[in-house]
Amino acid sequence: MSQLALGSVDKKPRDEWRKWFAYLFNQTANGANSRAILAVWYAWITAESGKTIYGNNPLNLTCSKGDGCYTGQNGYYRFAGNSRNFASFATPKDGAQAVIGLLSIERYRYPAILKAARADNWQGMIEAISASCWVSCTRPGYVSGGNITLYSIWNRMRLLVDADVNSGAIGSIPATVEKQLGAFWDLISFPVGHILTVADVNRIVDVLDKSGKLDGGFGTTGKAAALAIIRGILMQHVGDAWTKALQDTLQEKFNLAAGLSADAFVPDPLKGAADALKAIGDLFAKLFDPQTYVRAGALILGLILALTGFKMLMDATTGTPVSV
Repeated sequence: MSQLALGSVDKKPRDEWRKWFAYLFNQTANGANSRAILAVWYAWITAESGKTIYGNNPLNLTCSKGDGCYTGQNGYYRFAGNSRNFASFATPKDGAQAVIGLLSIERYRYPAILKAARADNWQGMIEAISASCWVSCTRPGYVSGGNITLYSIWNRMRLLVDADVNSGAIGSIPATVEKQLGAFWDLISFPVGHILTVADVNRIVDVLDKSGKLDGGFGTTGKAAALAIIRGILMQHVGDAWTKALQDTLQEKFNLAAGLSADAFVPDPLKGAADALKAIGDLFAKLFDPQTYVRAGALILGLILALTGFKMLMDATTGTPVSV
């Protein structure tokens, strides 16, 4: 994972997406199915977010070390003049799971928030948020001029919750949700326009490694080489947007890799480790030199299998409004 340029971070209009995030938070927390509790989630998101939700992180979770604080985190970002590292998540669901996981930490006085949500105690939930360390461990949070602003925001949000529940919008993904592009047997998918990160590359390679799709009669050395090649090609495109055009470029590079001379790497499971490493090094030297792209036979079975899966599903899309 790495720091993401603010202009590259996923952005969603808060007023359109607030209902979906509130629904996910409450569902993930096993909160009471009541309008009053949903209104607290609405109010909390409103208090934390501006008009735009960045990185599927409407409550502005931070990560002091930048990376690796939360499952589903795909990087971090900063705002101008602010040195804090705000966590970015691949999907709204990832963001919701991170929030609810964080609220289980006792030392920050968070569990009382979940307890109140599950007990359908909206007032207790607001008070628990304000008494927790979310804003400060030494003073009540969301206090302005002696008034707890979360109460006043909650009061305004009740009308929005009523409207969203009555219309059925509360349980539906906004119609403007971005389409997903799938790849590798649809084991991997990202929203169209998603910025590819190092964490994404690591995830792709890990999923392929564990999927069994590259296991075959060519030995562990051949599989390792296939994964190394896939990683190397994807790493060239960290920072690029995940689009059909990028997938076409990746497919071309994968095809070129598969067409390199078989003597660049011979998938012999009995080959010594030193020889195998040298062979992989030789292959990469050829692979990343545009002047040596040649077709002279298949490289290894594992790589070809990976390419087939990518090509089969590179056009797969989802993302129409879904009621849940």
